[in-house]
Amino acid sequence: MPFVIFVALAIWFLFGTPSKTVANWFWEYEAAPWEAVYAIYYPDRQDLSKQIGPHQTDDADGCLNWSRLQARRHDDPGFRRGDFMCYAGEPYDFNGFSVYRTKFR
Repeated sequence: MPFVIFVALAIWFLFGTPSKTVANWFWEYEAAPWEAVYAIYYPDRQDLSKQIGPHQTDDADGCLNWSRLQARRHDDPGFRRGDFMCYAGEPYDFNGFSVYRTKFR
């Protein structure tokens, strides 16, 4: 029985994404401690095709601080016109779109 468990874990490590799976178990809506956090600032929330970023930060606080800095640079310190989003995990490309493990604010 231990051999079967070992083989199953080995297959999971070889063909799966164990770090992503564990992150989804314990940090479903936030960044896991080992994950990169990316910030994207949208100067106009009505036109999300215009964005600044993604900018890699250390954690969720860094994402918020960078987004606030971008908002001040665009004369929108209260995010009245613009918006931002924080993403966790390394992005991968899916038909021209960057896909992250999760997003949060």
